[in-house]
Amino acid sequence: MYHFRESLIERSRTKIMVSVGYWMPAYLRMLARRIRTLQMAYNRFISG
Repeated sequence: MYHFRESLIERSRTKIMVSVGYWMPAYLRMLARRIRTLQMAYNRFISG
């Protein structure tokens, strides 16, 4: 029983790690794009 639960936790952890490894680059890319757009708007606002 205990061993079964351990393997279940391991499997779910592996699934979570795989999904994080899959989604994190796309999320970071989207975040970088948003930050770049904000910086451009900020520079335009500063330069008047």
